[in-house]
Amino acid sequence: MYKKFLSYAGIEGFAKGLNWLTIALLPLFLPTEQYGIVGLLVAIEGIMNTVLTLGQGRAILRHTITFKEKMLPYALQLNILSVLGVFIVCVIISFFREEIMGINFFPHFFTLFISLLIYNLSGLMISHALATDNPVFFRKSRLWYAVTKLLAVMGVCFYTGSGLGYIYGSLIAGIVFISLFYKDIFSHFNFRKIFVFDKNLKFLFLFGLPLIFHALSGNVLSYADRFFVEGYLNKSQLGIYTFAYSLGSSIFFFYGSVATYFEPLVYKFSENKEKYHTILKFYLTFVLMCASLFSIAILLGTRYFAFHFVSGDYMSGFYILPIVLGAHLLIPFYHLGNYELTVLNKTTFIAASTVCSALLNVGLNIILIPKWGILGAAMGTFFSYAFLSIVCNAWAIKTAGIQRNYLGYIITTFLFINAVIFYVNYKISEIWMATAALFATFLILGYISIRQLPALKSVLQNT
Repeated sequence: MYKKFLSYAGIEGFAKGLNWLTIALLPLFLPTEQYGIVGLLVAIEGIMNTVLTLGQGRAILRHTITFKEKMLPYALQLNILSVLGVFIVCVIISFFREEIMGINFFPHFFTLFISLLIYNLSGLMISHALATDNPVFFRKSRLWYAVTKLLAVMGVCFYTGSGLGYIYGSLIAGIVFISLFYKDIFSHFNFRKIFVFDKNLKFLFLFGLPLIFHALSGNVLSYADRFFVEGYLNKSQLGIYTFAYSLGSSIFFFYGSVATYFEPLVYKFSENKEKYHTILKFYLTFVLMCASLFSIAILLGTRYFAFHFVSGDYMSGFYILPIVLGAHLLIPFYHLGNYELTVLNKTTFIAASTVCSALLNVGLNIILIPKWGILGAAMGTFFSYAFLSIVCNAWAIKTAGIQRNYLGYIITTFLFINAVIFYVNYKISEIWMATAALFATFLILGYISIRQLPALKSVLQNT
């Protein structure tokens, strides 16, 4: 159990940490306006990545057992077709306007497009390694890409002094990845069959289609505020907001690393409700326990150390940091509802709920940012994530008929975490009181996790 956890979750967490550093370290030598450009590029990258993958990362995890060795070629084929389609659309748009989403089409947006294609190929290969239990390829490919991107982006941005260096650093990382793993990639795919369509390809496309809207709406939740801050305010304010958001959202990467290990287990034991809920309860408790400790480190580190390394302009956004942290402390609750609905093949509702949350986020940004600036953007993010968590779990409960004990635990934990979030924001001017509340949360959830561990070991003893 522990060896597998470290093989996947440990490596995924380390790689996501490197990805976070790629963004978080740039304020060391970029002014707020140029860092605002980086924030805009990251938002565009996230949105484009979602469209181009067509939900096949989740499809690989869900259906590799069904399709076996054929799963990855189908996923790669769909990804390449989506890239061709979107590229043609962007070329047509470029005839009528020089910029797409605020970036010049040639050479910047064109280069970003190429780097995204390579990034998506690497992501699908990594998902396949996870689904087929191939820790060696998972470790090598995940770390090589993350390390190369960190060094390349930092180097290009430092040399040019421009946020646009993020595009070209990403491209360098992609080229290095292809040169190292091209045999692994192309051994699974025959380009002569790129336009060959069959019922399996159609099935996977239809499976992934709702997930596109779900993931795209999730990206709107994560990135739409960047466009509104840049539009209503300016790139300097966007840089300040991006800095605070990158710190507050860093705990999300930990969730992803832990989910790398737990999500396949959720699907594996989905037929046994007792075991299934044992896994979900431990996942929720464990990630919230660790997130509480990380939140303390982020608040204290930013308050007492960051100002030595970045300009005072960046530190002016500290007051929104606990709000962003609070929003991301609610994400594990959404994950539970997401897993339940995926097991029930209710991915359409996942998409619908995320779309509604994204629309709510857009509406709140329009109302709150002109009035309260970056504080309004942070508040919009928090209320949108709270809405998404509640709606997804409510529908999962209605559809699956979740057991009373499990339901009571989820509701109690949700109310407890929200109480902590509001207290921390209320006491943020007395930062030691705020962090004391988070430390108490860590101790309480740590005790509960220890109590839950024997039941989890019992479930996993034969895996």
